[in-house]
Amino acid sequence: MSARASRSLSDCAVATLREEILSGAVAPGTRLSEAPVARRLGVSRVPVREALVTLESEGLVEFRETGRAFVKKLSVRDFGELYG
Repeated sequence: MSARASRSLSDCAVATLREEILSGAVAPGTRLSEAPVARRLGVSRVPVREALVTLESEGLVEFRETGRAFVKKLSVRDFGELYG
């Protein structure tokens, strides 16, 4: 798979996960394990890993000391910053 195809899959994964998080379909505090998310989205783990890093930079996902990704619990202020 080319880097461009991987980026496209990553972008799709970012968009899908972002929508699920912001809509509440994936609850705050939910662990986002690469393998199950990849299966659900029909992609490999690499685009999911890239998507999680992107969503961390957006403040929607947090990586804990264990290296595991979780949906960040957003405060009212966080929502204001996201939509402000």
